[in-house]
Amino acid sequence: MLEPVTLDQLRVLIAIGEAGSFSAAARQLSRAQSAVSHAVLTLEQALGVALFDRSGIRRLTDGLGGVALALDPPAGIEPSSAGLALELSGAMAVDYVHGQESAPPGDLEHIRREHRYLRALLAQLDARGTLADSTAVGDLAASLGSSVHVDAALAPAVLKSLLESTRDLHREDVTLLTAPVVTSPPAFVHPDADGCAQLWDALARDETSAFVAAHPEWVSTAP
Repeated sequence: MLEPVTLDQLRVLIAIGEAGSFSAAARQLSRAQSAVSHAVLTLEQALGVALFDRSGIRRLTDGLGGVALALDPPAGIEPSSAGLALELSGAMAVDYVHGQESAPPGDLEHIRREHRYLRALLAQLDARGTLADSTAVGDLAASLGSSVHVDAALAPAVLKSLLESTRDLHREDVTLLTAPVVTSPPAFVHPDADGCAQLWDALARDETSAFVAAHPEWVSTAP
């Protein structure tokens, strides 16, 4: 028997179709992207079918031969200096990041998982020197296939310059942010209009460093 489908889930589905992406739909609906993702996941579980292709993260992870994700120590156990890590396959990465378990995590936990995966991914790219190796970057791009689309208006010279700018990029050069949000029960978040406006303005003016310095509360720290 199918679980009930809500009008809100259908409204989110239509918004994604009209806007063309989860992030654009979130902006259109004035919600956090994770809230949109949660609504779609719940709808997929109710229908028993996958409505969207999430192969990008799977292909990226498998293209790297797996991504080593640090594990939280069991409750009551002090973390060791070395720690434990789980080698995620592409399918495991999709399940971890998108929360495919029967009780999906709340928005903040969803964001925490996304950032944790990205840190592990960046650490692996940095350790292997992937971004400084044009052949490795080409192989990685090929593994993504149709999961990535380049704006047709982006000139080849600009794209080449963008790729070259990442050659000296290291994990410590990247700061992960959670967009300003307000929390609502049980575990969902909604964009803070004023805070988000400040962030978007900082991005448009290339003043993100100043925003980060002024709002350390939105900086995502390693677990």
